[in-house]
Amino acid sequence: MGAADVTIKNWQAPGESRRFTFDFTDILESGDTITGTPTFTQTHPRGSALTVAFVQLLATSTKVEARISGGTNDTEYAITCDADTTDGDTLRVVGQLRITQDEVAPEDVHIIPGESRLYTFDFAGRLYTSDTLASGEAVTQLAGQALTITAVSRASNKVTARVTDAVHGQAYKLLAAAVTTGGDTLNIIGELRGSDLP
Repeated sequence: MGAADVTIKNWQAPGESRRFTFDFTDILESGDTITGTPTFTQTHPRGSALTVAFVQLLATSTKVEARISGGTNDTEYAITCDADTTDGDTLRVVGQLRITQDEVAPEDVHIIPGESRLYTFDFAGRLYTSDTLASGEAVTQLAGQALTITAVSRASNKVTARVTDAVHGQAYKLLAAAVTTGGDTLNIIGELRGSDLP
């Protein structure tokens, strides 16, 4: 059995469902390809298991696409993908995935009390291959005194919401969620701060 490390996007936010690619190209013999349905196993030190589901073999049958969801925040997972080949080999690729919300917060944005402001969540770096945002856009408040959130909209790779009723000195956390054309569910957390900054 051959083995290799896989390069995948190595983190995912809680509540997301995303596709990842396990690349066997470097360990396949010349002319050999993956066949059948690969299997997945995982190890993690604590918390709940991930859900890992086979999606498809990609065009050249040298890469495996899987959808990963679930897991426990602040937990590192090792995911093993075993695949049979047309030459009769069984090959293994191992990837690391960390479930964390910490990676997704954009820069702090200040909002002046009494101001009505558009706040944009950019999903561009979170999208799989040629996906765009397709539906299910929503912005909810996670922390801070109540804000008014209206006019939630989506355009290509961004979700925008109008935010009003900020209070001076108050910190706010907002969660933007959307579904992509490929069926991934993505989340981004943003932070707002009520301030007197112009």
